[in-house]
Amino acid sequence: MNAIKRIKLDQKTIQLIMIIIVLFVGMAILQPERFLRPANFHSMLIQMTELGLYSLCIGICYFSRSIDISIVSIGNLVGILCGMLFRARITPETPQSSVIAYILIAVVISLLIGALCGLINGTLVAGLGIFPILATLGTHSIFMG
Repeated sequence: MNAIKRIKLDQKTIQLIMIIIVLFVGMAILQPERFLRPANFHSMLIQMTELGLYSLCIGICYFSRSIDISIVSIGNLVGILCGMLFRARITPETPQSSVIAYILIAVVISLLIGALCGLINGTLVAGLGIFPILATLGTHSIFMG
């Protein structure tokens, strides 16, 4: 009960909660056969996970009073490269023990590539003194290819 008492909702938070409720009720009334299906909620949860991870990344930038426009393009680049690594090494004939090893290797390589992209952005902003919005706008174009 103490945790509930400590939560303080400001006016903007209450407005956002009301908007979400109105949208939910509106969609449930307009398209109940589509919206209220378990598959729809499963799809939303899967999509929200990715957006949540992007939000955490951009939150770090906001806390440092900066901005990073290239986060989504880095995520796309890493995802495509990881898929290419999977496709190049994993076939139906690949033994199960090798599949697990290839997946781990691909994930590690993907994390390293993502970190390298972040290092490039950090070097441009902190090392060379380029404004964050300009640096990440340029790397966004480069990472999207």
